[in-house]
Amino acid sequence: MSHRGFTLVWMVESDERTYGVYELNRSIQQALYRTFRAEVWVGGEIWGLSQASGRGNLFFDLVEPDARDPARHARLSVVLLDSHRTRVQRDLDSDRVELEDGMAVRLRGRVDVYRPRGRLQLTMTGIDTAYTLGHFARNRDRVLRRLGTEGLLDANSSLGFPACPLRVGLVTSAQSAAAADFEHELRGSGFGFSVRALHTPVQGGDAERRIAAAVRVLGDERPDVIAVVRGGGARTELAVFDSETVARAIATCPVPVITGIGHEVDETIADRVSHNAHKTPTACARALVAAVDGYLGRLAGGFGRIGRRVDASLRSADTDVTRTGRALAVAVREATDRQERRLGDRWAGITGRARLDLAREDTILRAVQPQLERQARAILGQARMRVDAMQSAITMADPERLTQRGWAMVRTPDGRVVVEAASVETGDRITMRLKGGSVTAVVQEVVLDEEAR
Repeated sequence: MSHRGFTLVWMVESDERTYGVYELNRSIQQALYRTFRAEVWVGGEIWGLSQASGRGNLFFDLVEPDARDPARHARLSVVLLDSHRTRVQRDLDSDRVELEDGMAVRLRGRVDVYRPRGRLQLTMTGIDTAYTLGHFARNRDRVLRRLGTEGLLDANSSLGFPACPLRVGLVTSAQSAAAADFEHELRGSGFGFSVRALHTPVQGGDAERRIAAAVRVLGDERPDVIAVVRGGGARTELAVFDSETVARAIATCPVPVITGIGHEVDETIADRVSHNAHKTPTACARALVAAVDGYLGRLAGGFGRIGRRVDASLRSADTDVTRTGRALAVAVREATDRQERRLGDRWAGITGRARLDLAREDTILRAVQPQLERQARAILGQARMRVDAMQSAITMADPERLTQRGWAMVRTPDGRVVVEAASVETGDRITMRLKGGSVTAVVQEVVLDEEAR
Protein backbone atom coordinates (compact mmCIF):
# COMPACT_ATOMS: atom_id res chain seq x y z
CA MET A 1 0.00 0.00 0.00
CA SER A 2 1.38 3.47 -0.89
CA HIS A 3 0.35 6.83 0.67
CA ARG A 4 2.32 10.11 0.51
CA GLY A 5 5.66 8.35 -0.20
CA PHE A 6 5.18 5.64 2.41
CA THR A 7 5.27 1.99 1.12
CA LEU A 8 4.01 -1.05 3.02
CA VAL A 9 4.74 -4.56 1.72
CA TRP A 10 2.80 -7.51 3.14
CA MET A 11 4.72 -10.77 3.26
CA VAL A 12 2.62 -13.96 3.43
CA GLU A 13 4.35 -17.16 4.32
CA SER A 14 2.95 -20.40 2.76
CA ASP A 15 3.97 -24.02 2.40
CA GLU A 16 2.18 -24.33 -1.04
CA ARG A 17 4.45 -24.70 -4.06
CA THR A 18 4.49 -21.99 -6.73
CA TYR A 19 4.99 -23.28 -10.33
CA GLY A 20 6.62 -21.43 -13.13
CA VAL A 21 4.48 -21.27 -16.27
CA TYR A 22 6.79 -23.46 -18.33
CA GLU A 23 7.18 -25.87 -15.41
CA LEU A 24 3.40 -26.13 -15.00
CA ASN A 25 2.95 -26.75 -18.73
CA ARG A 26 5.57 -29.50 -18.54
CA SER A 27 3.80 -31.07 -15.57
CA ILE A 28 0.50 -31.01 -17.45
CA GLN A 29 2.23 -32.61 -20.42
CA GLN A 30 3.67 -35.38 -18.23
CA ALA A 31 0.23 -35.95 -16.67
CA LEU A 32 -1.25 -36.28 -20.15
CA TYR A 33 1.46 -38.76 -21.11
CA ARG A 34 0.62 -40.85 -18.05
CA THR A 35 -3.14 -40.72 -18.82
CA PHE A 36 -2.82 -41.23 -22.60
CA ARG A 37 0.12 -43.63 -22.75
CA ALA A 38 -0.68 -44.64 -26.34
CA GLU A 39 -1.78 -42.72 -29.38
CA VAL A 40 -5.54 -42.15 -29.79
CA TRP A 41 -8.00 -41.82 -32.67
CA VAL A 42 -10.00 -38.57 -32.83
CA GLY A 43 -12.81 -37.74 -35.27
CA GLY A 44 -13.96 -34.30 -36.44
CA GLU A 45 -13.81 -31.77 -39.27
CA ILE A 46 -10.74 -29.87 -40.48
CA TRP A 47 -10.80 -26.08 -40.16
CA GLY A 48 -8.14 -23.43 -40.66
CA LEU A 49 -5.70 -25.66 -42.56
CA SER A 50 -2.38 -23.86 -43.07
CA GLN A 51 1.29 -24.60 -43.58
CA ALA A 52 3.93 -22.80 -41.51
CA SER A 53 6.18 -20.63 -43.64
CA GLY A 54 9.59 -22.15 -44.35
CA ARG A 55 8.79 -25.50 -42.72
CA GLY A 56 6.96 -28.70 -43.60
CA ASN A 57 4.64 -28.71 -40.58
CA LEU A 58 0.87 -28.49 -41.06
CA PHE A 59 -1.45 -26.79 -38.56
CA PHE A 60 -5.23 -26.87 -38.32
CA ASP A 61 -8.10 -27.30 -35.88
CA LEU A 62 -10.19 -30.41 -35.50
CA VAL A 63 -13.77 -29.32 -34.85
CA GLU A 64 -16.83 -31.25 -33.67
CA PRO A 65 -19.83 -29.08 -34.65
CA ASP A 66 -22.86 -28.76 -32.37
CA ALA A 67 -25.88 -28.40 -34.67
CA ARG A 68 -28.08 -27.06 -31.84
CA ASP A 69 -25.60 -24.49 -30.54
CA PRO A 70 -22.83 -23.37 -32.95
CA ALA A 71 -21.17 -21.45 -30.11
CA ARG A 72 -20.44 -24.76 -28.38
CA HIS A 73 -18.40 -26.30 -31.17
CA ALA A 74 -15.65 -28.42 -29.62
CA ARG A 75 -12.21 -27.54 -31.02
CA LEU A 76 -8.78 -29.17 -30.78
CA SER A 77 -5.52 -27.88 -32.25
CA VAL A 78 -3.66 -30.36 -34.50
CA VAL A 79 -0.10 -30.31 -35.80
CA LEU A 80 1.32 -32.65 -38.41
CA LEU A 81 5.08 -32.51 -38.03
CA ASP A 82 7.31 -32.75 -41.04
CA SER A 83 8.80 -35.96 -39.61
CA HIS A 84 5.41 -37.70 -39.90
CA ARG A 85 4.12 -35.92 -42.96
CA THR A 86 5.78 -38.13 -45.60
CA ARG A 87 4.12 -41.30 -44.27
CA VAL A 88 0.74 -39.59 -43.88
CA GLN A 89 0.98 -38.11 -47.36
CA ARG A 90 1.74 -41.55 -48.79
CA ASP A 91 -1.48 -42.90 -47.25
CA LEU A 92 -3.41 -39.91 -48.63
CA ASP A 93 -1.98 -40.31 -52.13
CA SER A 94 -2.73 -44.05 -52.26
CA ASP A 95 -6.45 -43.32 -51.79
CA ARG A 96 -6.48 -40.02 -53.75
CA VAL A 97 -7.39 -37.97 -50.69
CA GLU A 98 -6.29 -34.35 -50.16
CA LEU A 99 -6.69 -32.56 -46.84
CA GLU A 100 -8.90 -29.48 -47.02
CA ASP A 101 -11.17 -27.39 -44.84
CA GLY A 102 -14.55 -28.87 -43.94
CA MET A 103 -13.40 -32.46 -44.53
CA ALA A 104 -14.56 -35.12 -42.06
CA VAL A 105 -11.50 -37.06 -40.83
CA ARG A 106 -10.42 -39.67 -38.27
CA LEU A 107 -6.90 -38.87 -37.10
CA ARG A 108 -4.37 -40.82 -35.05
CA GLY A 109 -1.97 -38.96 -32.79
CA ARG A 110 -0.55 -38.23 -29.38
CA VAL A 111 -2.36 -35.94 -26.94
CA ASP A 112 0.21 -33.28 -26.07
CA VAL A 113 0.78 -29.78 -24.71
CA TYR A 114 2.68 -27.11 -26.57
CA ARG A 115 4.81 -25.93 -23.64
CA PRO A 116 5.59 -22.34 -24.71
CA ARG A 117 1.89 -21.50 -24.87
CA GLY A 118 0.33 -24.16 -22.69
CA ARG A 119 -1.92 -25.16 -25.59
CA LEU A 120 -3.52 -28.59 -25.72
CA GLN A 121 -2.94 -30.19 -29.10
CA LEU A 122 -2.94 -33.45 -30.99
CA THR A 123 0.36 -34.34 -32.63
CA MET A 124 -0.92 -36.19 -35.69
CA THR A 125 0.84 -39.34 -36.87
CA GLY A 126 -1.75 -41.02 -39.10
CA ILE A 127 -5.14 -40.77 -40.83
CA ASP A 128 -7.92 -43.23 -41.59
CA THR A 129 -8.67 -42.42 -45.24
CA ALA A 130 -11.43 -45.03 -45.37
CA TYR A 131 -13.34 -43.01 -42.76
CA THR A 132 -13.17 -39.86 -44.93
CA LEU A 133 -14.11 -41.70 -48.11
CA GLY A 134 -16.95 -43.45 -46.33
CA HIS A 135 -18.24 -40.11 -45.08
CA PHE A 136 -18.22 -38.78 -48.67
CA ALA A 137 -19.93 -41.95 -49.91
CA ARG A 138 -22.70 -41.71 -47.31
CA ASN A 139 -23.32 -38.07 -48.12
CA ARG A 140 -23.31 -38.92 -51.83
CA ASP A 141 -25.84 -41.73 -51.40
CA ARG A 142 -28.06 -39.51 -49.28
CA VAL A 143 -28.06 -36.76 -51.94
CA LEU A 144 -28.75 -39.26 -54.73
CA ARG A 145 -31.72 -40.72 -52.86
CA ARG A 146 -33.17 -37.27 -52.23
CA LEU A 147 -32.77 -36.19 -55.84
CA GLY A 148 -34.22 -39.48 -57.06
CA THR A 149 -37.27 -39.09 -54.83
CA GLU A 150 -37.87 -35.64 -56.32
CA GLY A 151 -37.44 -36.89 -59.90
CA LEU A 152 -34.38 -34.71 -60.55
CA LEU A 153 -31.81 -37.36 -61.54
CA ASP A 154 -32.97 -37.42 -65.18
CA ALA A 155 -34.56 -33.96 -65.38
CA ASN A 156 -31.75 -32.34 -67.38
CA SER A 157 -31.08 -35.36 -69.60
CA SER A 158 -34.75 -35.30 -70.64
CA LEU A 159 -34.21 -31.93 -72.34
CA GLY A 160 -33.74 -32.02 -76.09
CA PHE A 161 -30.09 -31.59 -77.09
CA PRO A 162 -29.60 -28.88 -79.76
CA ALA A 163 -28.73 -30.10 -83.25
CA CYS A 164 -26.02 -27.43 -83.70
CA PRO A 165 -24.74 -26.30 -80.24
CA LEU A 166 -22.59 -23.30 -81.19
CA ARG A 167 -23.53 -20.97 -78.29
CA VAL A 168 -21.78 -22.44 -75.24
CA GLY A 169 -21.85 -21.36 -71.59
CA LEU A 170 -18.70 -22.38 -69.69
CA VAL A 171 -18.33 -22.83 -65.92
CA THR A 172 -14.76 -23.46 -64.75
CA SER A 173 -11.79 -21.94 -62.91
CA ALA A 174 -10.19 -18.86 -64.47
CA GLN A 175 -6.85 -19.41 -66.20
CA SER A 176 -7.00 -23.16 -65.49
CA ALA A 177 -5.66 -25.89 -67.76
CA ALA A 178 -9.22 -27.21 -68.01
CA ALA A 179 -10.47 -23.90 -69.46
CA ALA A 180 -7.50 -23.70 -71.84
CA ASP A 181 -7.97 -27.29 -73.08
CA PHE A 182 -11.71 -26.83 -73.58
CA GLU A 183 -11.44 -23.53 -75.46
CA HIS A 184 -8.45 -24.75 -77.52
CA GLU A 185 -10.44 -27.75 -78.74
CA LEU A 186 -13.35 -25.55 -79.83
CA ARG A 187 -11.06 -23.03 -81.59
CA GLY A 188 -9.21 -25.80 -83.40
CA SER A 189 -12.44 -27.16 -84.88
CA GLY A 190 -12.82 -24.20 -87.24
CA PHE A 191 -16.52 -23.91 -86.35
CA GLY A 192 -18.04 -20.63 -85.21
CA PHE A 193 -18.40 -21.42 -81.50
CA SER A 194 -19.36 -18.54 -79.20
CA VAL A 195 -18.28 -19.15 -75.59
CA ARG A 196 -19.68 -17.22 -72.61
CA ALA A 197 -17.40 -18.13 -69.70
CA LEU A 198 -18.19 -17.58 -66.02
CA HIS A 199 -15.01 -18.41 -64.16
CA THR A 200 -15.52 -19.84 -60.66
CA PRO A 201 -13.40 -21.76 -58.13
CA VAL A 202 -13.90 -25.51 -58.50
CA GLN A 203 -12.81 -26.53 -55.00
CA GLY A 204 -12.81 -25.04 -51.54
CA GLY A 205 -15.43 -23.82 -49.12
CA ASP A 206 -17.20 -21.35 -51.43
CA ALA A 207 -16.89 -23.40 -54.63
CA GLU A 208 -20.23 -25.20 -54.57
CA ARG A 209 -22.20 -21.97 -54.07
CA ARG A 210 -20.25 -20.19 -56.83
CA ILE A 211 -20.60 -23.08 -59.32
CA ALA A 212 -24.35 -23.36 -58.69
CA ALA A 213 -24.80 -19.60 -59.08
CA ALA A 214 -22.86 -19.60 -62.37
CA VAL A 215 -25.02 -22.43 -63.78
CA ARG A 216 -28.18 -20.53 -62.85
CA VAL A 217 -26.93 -17.27 -64.40
CA LEU A 218 -26.02 -18.99 -67.68
CA GLY A 219 -29.30 -20.90 -67.65
CA ASP A 220 -31.18 -17.59 -67.56
CA GLU A 221 -29.19 -16.44 -70.61
CA ARG A 222 -30.33 -19.51 -72.59
CA PRO A 223 -27.23 -20.61 -74.52
CA ASP A 224 -27.48 -23.80 -76.57
CA VAL A 225 -25.62 -25.78 -73.92
CA ILE A 226 -23.70 -25.23 -70.66
CA ALA A 227 -20.38 -27.02 -69.97
CA VAL A 228 -19.10 -27.52 -66.41
CA VAL A 229 -15.43 -28.60 -66.52
CA ARG A 230 -12.37 -28.98 -64.31
CA GLY A 231 -9.08 -30.87 -64.44
CA GLY A 232 -8.22 -34.03 -62.55
CA GLY A 233 -7.51 -34.25 -58.83
CA ALA A 234 -7.96 -36.22 -55.63
CA ARG A 235 -11.37 -37.72 -54.93
CA THR A 236 -11.82 -35.32 -52.06
CA GLU A 237 -11.02 -32.37 -54.32
CA LEU A 238 -13.91 -33.45 -56.55
CA ALA A 239 -16.30 -33.51 -53.57
CA VAL A 240 -17.76 -30.15 -54.58
CA PHE A 241 -19.30 -31.91 -57.60
CA ASP A 242 -21.06 -34.32 -55.23
CA SER A 243 -22.76 -31.47 -53.40
CA GLU A 244 -26.52 -31.18 -53.43
CA THR A 245 -26.32 -27.46 -54.20
CA VAL A 246 -24.42 -28.03 -57.47
CA ALA A 247 -26.54 -31.06 -58.37
CA ARG A 248 -29.82 -29.16 -58.00
CA ALA A 249 -28.55 -26.24 -60.09
CA ILE A 250 -27.63 -28.63 -62.93
CA ALA A 251 -30.76 -30.78 -62.65
CA THR A 252 -33.13 -27.80 -62.77
CA CYS A 253 -31.25 -25.85 -65.44
CA PRO A 254 -33.55 -25.03 -68.41
CA VAL A 255 -30.82 -25.84 -70.97
CA PRO A 256 -28.74 -29.03 -71.37
CA VAL A 257 -25.68 -29.18 -69.09
CA ILE A 258 -22.69 -31.35 -70.00
CA THR A 259 -19.76 -32.11 -67.70
CA GLY A 260 -16.08 -32.68 -68.37
CA ILE A 261 -14.56 -33.41 -64.96
CA GLY A 262 -11.05 -34.83 -65.11
CA HIS A 263 -11.51 -38.18 -63.45
CA GLU A 264 -11.25 -41.63 -64.98
CA VAL A 265 -13.05 -43.85 -62.45
CA ASP A 266 -15.43 -41.95 -60.21
CA GLU A 267 -18.76 -40.59 -61.37
CA THR A 268 -19.76 -37.47 -59.45
CA ILE A 269 -23.36 -36.54 -58.75
CA ALA A 270 -22.90 -33.62 -61.16
CA ASP A 271 -22.10 -36.19 -63.87
CA ARG A 272 -25.14 -38.24 -62.91
CA VAL A 273 -27.67 -35.38 -63.19
CA SER A 274 -26.12 -33.77 -66.27
CA HIS A 275 -27.37 -34.30 -69.81
CA ASN A 276 -24.08 -35.93 -70.87
CA ALA A 277 -20.93 -36.65 -68.85
CA HIS A 278 -17.39 -36.83 -70.24
CA LYS A 279 -14.11 -37.85 -68.62
CA THR A 280 -12.08 -34.71 -69.37
CA PRO A 281 -12.61 -31.08 -70.46
CA THR A 282 -11.08 -31.97 -73.84
CA ALA A 283 -13.50 -34.87 -74.31
CA CYS A 284 -16.38 -32.56 -73.39
CA ALA A 285 -15.33 -30.04 -76.06
CA ARG A 286 -14.83 -32.80 -78.63
CA ALA A 287 -18.40 -33.95 -78.04
CA LEU A 288 -19.65 -30.46 -78.94
CA VAL A 289 -17.43 -30.39 -82.04
CA ALA A 290 -18.75 -33.82 -83.07
CA ALA A 291 -22.35 -32.64 -82.63
CA VAL A 292 -21.80 -29.62 -84.90
CA ASP A 293 -19.85 -31.70 -87.43
CA GLY A 294 -22.64 -34.27 -87.51
CA TYR A 295 -25.24 -31.58 -88.05
CA LEU A 296 -23.29 -30.10 -90.97
CA GLY A 297 -22.83 -33.58 -92.39
CA ARG A 298 -26.56 -34.24 -92.24
CA LEU A 299 -27.17 -30.84 -93.83
CA ALA A 300 -24.75 -31.60 -96.66
CA GLY A 301 -26.38 -34.98 -97.13
CA GLY A 302 -29.78 -33.30 -97.43
CA PHE A 303 -28.46 -30.92 -100.06
CA GLY A 304 -26.94 -33.86 -101.89
CA ARG A 305 -30.23 -35.74 -101.88
CA ILE A 306 -31.98 -32.65 -103.23
CA GLY A 307 -29.34 -32.30 -105.93
CA ARG A 308 -29.69 -35.95 -106.92
CA ARG A 309 -33.45 -35.63 -107.11
CA VAL A 310 -33.11 -32.50 -109.25
CA ASP A 311 -30.63 -34.27 -111.55
CA ALA A 312 -32.92 -37.27 -111.81
CA SER A 313 -35.87 -35.02 -112.58
CA LEU A 314 -33.88 -33.19 -115.24
CA ARG A 315 -32.74 -36.43 -116.82
CA SER A 316 -36.29 -37.72 -116.78
CA ALA A 317 -37.59 -34.45 -118.22
CA ASP A 318 -34.89 -34.50 -120.90
CA THR A 319 -35.83 -38.05 -121.83
CA ASP A 320 -39.53 -37.18 -121.87
CA VAL A 321 -38.92 -34.11 -124.02
CA THR A 322 -36.81 -36.08 -126.47
CA ARG A 323 -39.34 -38.89 -126.64
CA THR A 324 -42.23 -36.46 -127.00
CA GLY A 325 -40.40 -34.47 -129.66
CA ARG A 326 -39.72 -37.56 -131.70
CA ALA A 327 -43.31 -38.74 -131.34
CA LEU A 328 -44.62 -35.34 -132.36
CA ALA A 329 -42.37 -35.22 -135.40
CA VAL A 330 -43.55 -38.65 -136.52
CA ALA A 331 -47.17 -37.73 -135.87
CA VAL A 332 -46.80 -34.51 -137.86
CA ARG A 333 -45.24 -36.31 -140.78
CA GLU A 334 -47.92 -39.01 -140.74
CA ALA A 335 -50.76 -36.48 -140.45
CA THR A 336 -49.31 -34.39 -143.25
CA ASP A 337 -48.92 -37.44 -145.46
CA ARG A 338 -52.50 -38.49 -144.76
CA GLN A 339 -53.83 -35.04 -145.54
CA GLU A 340 -51.79 -34.85 -148.70
CA ARG A 341 -53.02 -38.26 -149.84
CA ARG A 342 -56.60 -37.31 -149.09
CA LEU A 343 -56.23 -34.05 -150.94
CA GLY A 344 -54.56 -35.83 -153.80
CA ASP A 345 -57.33 -38.38 -153.97
CA ARG A 346 -60.01 -35.73 -153.82
CA TRP A 347 -58.29 -33.55 -156.35
CA ALA A 348 -57.83 -36.46 -158.72
CA GLY A 349 -61.50 -37.38 -158.41
CA ILE A 350 -62.67 -33.85 -158.93
CA THR A 351 -60.32 -33.40 -161.90
CA GLY A 352 -61.41 -36.67 -163.48
CA ARG A 353 -65.08 -35.91 -163.11
CA ALA A 354 -64.47 -32.41 -164.34
CA ARG A 355 -62.82 -33.65 -167.48
CA LEU A 356 -65.60 -36.14 -168.17
CA ASP A 357 -68.39 -33.67 -167.44
CA LEU A 358 -66.61 -30.43 -168.39
CA ALA A 359 -68.82 -29.60 -171.23
CA ARG A 360 -72.00 -30.75 -169.59
CA GLU A 361 -71.42 -29.55 -166.06
CA ASP A 362 -69.28 -26.46 -166.59
CA THR A 363 -71.75 -24.33 -164.69
CA ILE A 364 -71.88 -26.78 -161.77
CA LEU A 365 -68.09 -27.00 -161.73
CA ARG A 366 -67.68 -23.26 -161.54
CA ALA A 367 -70.07 -23.18 -158.59
CA VAL A 368 -68.42 -26.09 -156.80
CA GLN A 369 -64.81 -25.18 -157.53
CA PRO A 370 -64.61 -22.17 -155.15
CA GLN A 371 -66.10 -24.18 -152.34
CA LEU A 372 -63.62 -26.97 -152.87
CA GLU A 373 -60.76 -24.48 -152.90
CA ARG A 374 -61.92 -22.98 -149.63
CA GLN A 375 -62.15 -26.40 -148.04
CA ALA A 376 -58.72 -27.30 -149.28
CA ARG A 377 -57.25 -24.07 -147.95
CA ALA A 378 -58.94 -24.64 -144.57
CA ILE A 379 -57.63 -28.18 -144.36
CA LEU A 380 -54.15 -27.06 -145.32
CA GLY A 381 -54.34 -24.17 -142.84
CA GLN A 382 -55.33 -26.51 -140.01
CA ALA A 383 -52.52 -28.86 -140.92
CA ARG A 384 -50.02 -26.02 -140.92
CA MET A 385 -51.29 -24.81 -137.51
CA ARG A 386 -50.80 -28.30 -136.06
CA VAL A 387 -47.33 -28.50 -137.53
CA ASP A 388 -46.44 -25.07 -136.10
CA ALA A 389 -47.79 -26.03 -132.64
CA MET A 390 -45.79 -29.24 -132.65
CA GLN A 391 -42.70 -27.39 -133.80
CA SER A 392 -43.15 -24.86 -130.94
CA ALA A 393 -43.45 -27.69 -128.40
CA ILE A 394 -40.27 -29.25 -129.75
CA THR A 395 -38.49 -25.90 -129.57
CA MET A 396 -39.67 -25.24 -125.97
CA ALA A 397 -38.41 -28.67 -124.89
CA ASP A 398 -34.99 -28.12 -126.44
CA PRO A 399 -32.31 -28.55 -123.68
CA GLU A 400 -30.54 -25.49 -125.06
CA ARG A 401 -33.53 -23.38 -124.05
CA LEU A 402 -33.34 -24.73 -120.47
CA THR A 403 -30.13 -22.76 -120.01
CA GLN A 404 -32.20 -19.61 -120.51
CA ARG A 405 -34.08 -20.55 -117.29
CA GLY A 406 -31.01 -20.94 -115.05
CA TRP A 407 -30.08 -24.60 -115.68
CA ALA A 408 -26.59 -25.64 -116.72
CA MET A 409 -25.50 -28.50 -118.95
CA VAL A 410 -22.13 -29.94 -117.86
CA ARG A 411 -19.90 -31.74 -120.39
CA THR A 412 -16.42 -33.24 -120.37
CA PRO A 413 -13.82 -32.05 -122.95
CA ASP A 414 -14.82 -34.99 -125.19
CA GLY A 415 -18.45 -33.83 -125.19
CA ARG A 416 -19.95 -36.36 -122.73
CA VAL A 417 -22.82 -35.00 -120.62
CA VAL A 418 -21.98 -35.26 -116.88
CA VAL A 419 -24.99 -36.64 -115.03
CA GLU A 420 -23.35 -38.06 -111.86
CA ALA A 421 -20.75 -36.62 -109.45
CA ALA A 422 -18.91 -39.96 -109.44
CA SER A 423 -18.15 -39.66 -113.18
CA VAL A 424 -15.61 -36.84 -112.59
CA GLU A 425 -12.49 -36.62 -110.44
CA THR A 426 -10.51 -33.83 -108.83
CA GLY A 427 -8.51 -32.02 -111.50
CA ASP A 428 -10.86 -32.86 -114.42
CA ARG A 429 -11.80 -30.02 -116.73
CA ILE A 430 -15.50 -29.53 -117.37
CA THR A 431 -17.52 -27.18 -119.58
CA MET A 432 -20.82 -25.77 -118.32
CA ARG A 433 -23.24 -24.46 -120.93
CA LEU A 434 -25.10 -21.47 -119.46
CA LYS A 435 -27.24 -18.68 -120.78
CA GLY A 436 -25.22 -16.56 -123.13
CA GLY A 437 -22.19 -18.81 -123.33
CA SER A 438 -20.08 -21.52 -121.73
CA VAL A 439 -17.83 -21.72 -118.64
CA THR A 440 -14.81 -24.00 -118.36
CA ALA A 441 -13.76 -25.03 -114.83
CA VAL A 442 -11.43 -27.44 -113.03
CA VAL A 443 -12.93 -29.76 -110.42
CA GLN A 444 -11.51 -28.86 -106.99
CA GLU A 445 -13.39 -31.36 -104.87
CA VAL A 446 -15.87 -34.20 -105.41
CA VAL A 447 -18.23 -34.88 -102.46
CA LEU A 448 -20.30 -38.03 -102.89
CA ASP A 449 -23.50 -38.68 -101.01
CA GLU A 450 -23.68 -41.73 -98.75
CA GLU A 451 -25.93 -43.53 -101.25
CA ALA A 452 -23.42 -42.90 -104.09
CA ARG A 453 -20.30 -44.14 -102.22
